[in-house]
Amino acid sequence: MWTSPSRLRSRLLMLVGLATLPAMILIIISGLEQRKALLAEAEHNASHLVETMADGVDQVTQRTRTMLSLLAQMPPIQHLNNPAQCNRLFSELRNKKTPYANIGLINMDGTVGCSALPFPSDVRLDDRTYFKRAVELRRFVAGDFQTGRITHKESINFAYPVIDHQKRIEGVLFAALPLHWLYKHLMSYSHPDDATVSVIDPSRQILLTIPNQEGHNGQSLAGTALIQMIKASNSNGIAKLKDQQGISRMYVFTSIPGLPKGEEVYISIGLPVSYIYAKADRQTIRNIVILALTAALALLIAWKGGDVFLLRQLGILLAATRDLREGRLDVRAEVVSRGDELAELTTSFNNMAGALE
Repeated sequence: MWTSPSRLRSRLLMLVGLATLPAMILIIISGLEQRKALLAEAEHNASHLVETMADGVDQVTQRTRTMLSLLAQMPPIQHLNNPAQCNRLFSELRNKKTPYANIGLINMDGTVGCSALPFPSDVRLDDRTYFKRAVELRRFVAGDFQTGRITHKESINFAYPVIDHQKRIEGVLFAALPLHWLYKHLMSYSHPDDATVSVIDPSRQILLTIPNQEGHNGQSLAGTALIQMIKASNSNGIAKLKDQQGISRMYVFTSIPGLPKGEEVYISIGLPVSYIYAKADRQTIRNIVILALTAALALLIAWKGGDVFLLRQLGILLAATRDLREGRLDVRAEVVSRGDELAELTTSFNNMAGALE
């Protein structure tokens, strides 16, 4: 059974197409390997960045702990027999280029004993989580997201109990760290493009986000996949999760080192997975486009070259064989190409036709 030149052309083009398949597989494998390398690099860089941020916040936390612990040992604070002197002391401390929005002392009945800022006489603070934790745990603690009743600013408060020589708690010192200061501090670090930074308080509420997202501060994350991963981790970890907008992100998180277990403040960085893989994907797409253009050129050459070097001679030979089958013994096939197998085949056909004639 004869095969027409058009079928031979199709097979020739299919062969050229199949020849590009190994290159396509190699491009895909290379792209996947590059993705893997970029993910490992992103994890390393993000882990280093989040740990550096946490260490920077920890320095502020430790300075706050030292300041409050020293204040707790001062007689004017322990006895609180001179509120005006206490107010001046706190005011001077706050004005010495410290980041605090306020420094104060809360009496055990919840009223404010003294404060760096003026305060209403009826303000009470015994419902604040930092006050309750300091009284219960009798040590330095961090609070949760709040809007100050004296400062009227969003802040996280740190607290330290004032304990007398009989081990009784006389009051609770506090220092309010405004979130706008914390935001500026974290913004001083270089962040990757499209990264989101979140600071999460001990009650698993958002203290702040970078970039700032209106209405997110104070929002509870309890029960979310990120918090579940944080609970399952040992103070730090990496997770691939979808954010509230449904964007797949890689999250790297760690806790502020100086705070005890169960009261951790966490910093997390979220990077879109598409951003991490973007370089590899661009390279893969570029290589596929180059391969497609190369394959198209090869197919064009096979199409044109097949006509010149193969199909034209085969077409002439096929037409001659049909004439011979119909009884035309004088038919001869023109030899188009010289010195190749097709020329030999055509010459052999002509010899055969001559012998038959």
